[in-house]
Amino acid sequence: MIESARDITDIMKMKSALQESEARFRLMFQRHNAVMLLIDPESGMIVDANQAAEKFYGYSRTALCARGIQDINILPPDEIAAERQRAITEKRNHFIFPHQLAIGDIRTVEVFSSPIEVEQKKLLFSIINDVTRRIQLEAHLRQEQKLESIGTLASGVAHEINNPIMGVMNYAQLISQRLEPEQEQLREYAGEIKHETERVAEIARNLLAFARHENQAHSLTRMTDIMNSTLTLIRTVIKRDQITLNVDIPDDLPQIKCRAQQIQQVLMNLLTNARDALNQRYPKYDANKIATVTVHPFEEEGQRWLRITVEDHGVGIPAEIRERIFDPFYTSKDRALSTGLGLSISLGIVQDHHGKLTFESEEEEGTRFYLDLPVDNDWDLDKSNKQR
Repeated sequence: MIESARDITDIMKMKSALQESEARFRLMFQRHNAVMLLIDPESGMIVDANQAAEKFYGYSRTALCARGIQDINILPPDEIAAERQRAITEKRNHFIFPHQLAIGDIRTVEVFSSPIEVEQKKLLFSIINDVTRRIQLEAHLRQEQKLESIGTLASGVAHEINNPIMGVMNYAQLISQRLEPEQEQLREYAGEIKHETERVAEIARNLLAFARHENQAHSLTRMTDIMNSTLTLIRTVIKRDQITLNVDIPDDLPQIKCRAQQIQQVLMNLLTNARDALNQRYPKYDANKIATVTVHPFEEEGQRWLRITVEDHGVGIPAEIRERIFDPFYTSKDRALSTGLGLSISLGIVQDHHGKLTFESEEEEGTRFYLDLPVDNDWDLDKSNKQR
């Protein structure tokens, strides 16, 4: 009897200790500044959420507990499985997922999960860390490093092209000068050779400009020059794809303070996306296979702006993914063909220039991107360039 009483006492003490431990955990869980969730591993339903989770997601505790984690994690099941496999391969104890907030914003989060038993129920204890800004910065850095490598290559290619091109131009000029007056047809051919080699030389000059590091510094730059150099680089590809390119760029656009190479990068990305959308809708030539680029100044609340519009009549952006197109790593294209970073990096560049990047789109009608840049930017050029 004595032993039995002792056993009961021990059990009661263990039960009391367990209850105290769970009470301490509950208190820590609710008051901790980190975003925390308790999740049913079988159904995925959120069993409990702390105050930090309420604040982060924008839902009340009751509303969160009425949802499954699959309602917040917007990746489809196959991509969730792929991320879990990547975590195993990379030997990391966390997952990286896009979570949607109550207001519709998408945040990239690190999720640290471990099994836990609470009130005799097996649950997943998940700590969520918002890493959206870090991921964007890392992506931006990788893109900068990639651009530096491309710039070095472009510089070498441009130099290699330059010398033979100059030779061809000179020979075409000599041929034109030595032809007899009646050889007008040959003179026209020589003129065409000279014209085309001048165009190649211009491309080489733009490649060199793209490669120069000094273009990374903030400087007063004519927007007309940035537009023309960008269009020179993209025109060959546009023409090859049988796309009609309509351009309306005034000659008297004001200068703006910017990093010219970065703005060119944004424009190249928007034009490349327009080309891809048109090729997807019209694999071959079509009269409607048109891309349009326009630039015009405007004023808003006393602020002077330049608006660059890139418009296409391609497939358009489906309504269900429009909120996600600026998210890092998100792409509607083949993963082998796109990193999903182009628009995210472009948005970051535009915001760094105190500008705006917005769009309108209709499926099977086309897409229109608006790049708005302030004319009177408040950068201190001397200070900005010294910091670099």
